[in-house]
Amino acid sequence: MNEAIWSKVIEAANWDPRLLDATTWKLLERKRHFTAGFAPALVPLFAVDDEGWYWCLWCHEAAGIDRRTSVVEYMPNTEFPVREIARTMEQLAVLAASIALSDGVLESDVATFLTRFGVDDFTAVDRLTYIRGDYRERVRAHEAFSTLTPVASLVAGEPYDGDFPRFVGESDGAWLRNSCTLELDQRLLESVRALRDAPLWLTTLDPETFANEAVRRGDIEVAWLAVHSPGVTFATVRHVVEALRESRSNDLSMAIANAWLGENHDGLRRRI
Repeated sequence: MNEAIWSKVIEAANWDPRLLDATTWKLLERKRHFTAGFAPALVPLFAVDDEGWYWCLWCHEAAGIDRRTSVVEYMPNTEFPVREIARTMEQLAVLAASIALSDGVLESDVATFLTRFGVDDFTAVDRLTYIRGDYRERVRAHEAFSTLTPVASLVAGEPYDGDFPRFVGESDGAWLRNSCTLELDQRLLESVRALRDAPLWLTTLDPETFANEAVRRGDIEVAWLAVHSPGVTFATVRHVVEALRESRSNDLSMAIANAWLGENHDGLRRRI
């Protein structure tokens, strides 16, 4: 992994400049041992464990998609590969604290990192005990999640003002046009595909052909959303990312394209 290249990506994403603080970067560096084998909208932060559980920035702005960047957990080859877990740096710090404390030891640099983001009641955070797949209610109890609540911490019926897909209803048009199948569980995907006006990249059973045709039309945004689908080959993704680099000149698009194309994705897995 080229640290300098990926730090430029995080800087260009401009989610929170504190991610590039020297203390934060050093802390994340311990776990940041992966980049290859990922969809291009996933900007890797670190691996939570060694079993395929990652935290990343979810950054579609690079392709001109009108949605805000947030932090997601990425678990490939599962029913729900991408899920939003944090929308602020403070929320990310609480999650990081939960994992750090679950090991029973809080190192001094970790404590400094957490305190900087307002997490100083380590006993309260320890009670959260971040357990994979079972943390929604626990984390939600922390004040950092009282506003800008991410999808993973929402309770039933609670309003949501973010850009992640959550349900199919009368006002679903905006998020449908900016979503991809990687972030839809099977139940939600089936509901979307039952809609008469659902975007074609969400209903197609052949996203690779669909993406390649979109590139030929010059519709890079649609091609980008289409390749963020389970099972798409990295050869097709590469074709779309190369087209993105040729058609966009902004800092974020160029940073993500150069970083992603610089990794040996085919060396690990051949499909998203």
